[in-house]
Amino acid sequence: MSTSTTPQLSGPEPSASGGVFSTAVREIMASSPMRVLLSILLGFLAGAIILVFTDPDVAAASAYFFARPGDTLIAAWDVVSRGYGALLEGSIWDPAGANLIEQSAPLVASLNRAAPLIVAGLGIALSFRTGMFNIGGQGQVLFGAAFAAFISFQVHLPAGIHLIVAILFGVLGAGLLGAFVGFLKAKTGAHEVIVTIMLNYIAYNFVTYLMRTPVLQDPEAGGTPKTVAPDATAQYPLIFGDSVALNLGILIAVIATVAYWWIMERSSMGFRFRAVGFNPNAARTAGISVARTYVLAMTFSALFVGLAGANQALARSTGFMNTIDSGIGFDAITVALLVRPDEALREERVEVATHHGGVVAQAHGKLGGGGRAAVEERPRHPLRGLTGEFHTHSVSQIPATANPGSGRVAEPPLSGHPTRGPGGGRLR
Repeated sequence: MSTSTTPQLSGPEPSASGGVFSTAVREIMASSPMRVLLSILLGFLAGAIILVFTDPDVAAASAYFFARPGDTLIAAWDVVSRGYGALLEGSIWDPAGANLIEQSAPLVASLNRAAPLIVAGLGIALSFRTGMFNIGGQGQVLFGAAFAAFISFQVHLPAGIHLIVAILFGVLGAGLLGAFVGFLKAKTGAHEVIVTIMLNYIAYNFVTYLMRTPVLQDPEAGGTPKTVAPDATAQYPLIFGDSVALNLGILIAVIATVAYWWIMERSSMGFRFRAVGFNPNAARTAGISVARTYVLAMTFSALFVGLAGANQALARSTGFMNTIDSGIGFDAITVALLVRPDEALREERVEVATHHGGVVAQAHGKLGGGGRAAVEERPRHPLRGLTGEFHTHSVSQIPATANPGSGRVAEPPLSGHPTRGPGGGRLR
């Protein structure tokens, strides 16, 4: 008499030896702090390799490596230590300063440069969590800067009020651009990546045109597209006075981070954003208006990016040109892709510090280059960062299967993005 064996549909049980250890290692390596730490260490390692292989002293010593290998190792260590020493001096601490204020000046400069990246990264991260890709940061920064600049010198208001109104107008300008993208996506199905790419060009040329007209143009700039300097009442004040050049931007970035956390984690609107980002079909079934959520999400995403534009326009005592975005919109995309949205603040500080320190190191000639001492505006092509295609995977359409042996239902394995359909297209 034969007995039938009930097939077990669940996966194989982990072995007692090594199962718990491998799981623990996998969870540690996948944790956010470890991911950030490994990213930083690998970045430094890659930089060290480039320094070693491009240094002429190392190349000369390597010619007789097998006779005296120590010379090559000493030369390699020397170039790496000098390079990263210059990087730290330019981004965090300058031991050559005469006093504490001068020694901490690189850290202050890094924080000032981090402020627009923080708020722009929060905006890009918000779009990611709603299942969209806001690649229009460049145009939104330009609109935010243009709107804020217009109020800063065309409208004269008392101190304090003037600054607040200028910031609000900058945020509003970028928000209008983001709302337009969300409206097109909700009503016509236009993909936000294509729309925001095209709007980058439109915003760049429109702001350039305004800088050649009395709306924004500095009469003393001639034919150069440049704005008038903001009124003193509309400029970001220094938090600690004239002794330390740390402006209000970093404080606004901290407040924006708290606001982002509250919107996404504690408000009903943030819950709708996350629900639509996870699965728009399920959100629609639950009674959430997906179209309205798309419009709101792109609007709020652009509002945060607009704060970066306002920072660029008001954290200065001079006018600016049409390259004021300085690549912030695209750098924020990179940061938001590397880390979880709620960790954008931490990673952007690292990225800004290394960038600013590298500029200063090149200016000192310690990395083999003779770069500029400071970079206020970095011209970028509107398509910077689009070096490949975006590929998505579909949700496995495998029905849940009953497990006769356990009486439970085995959940279907999911792969890819939860908002993609079987054909790779976005679920409606």
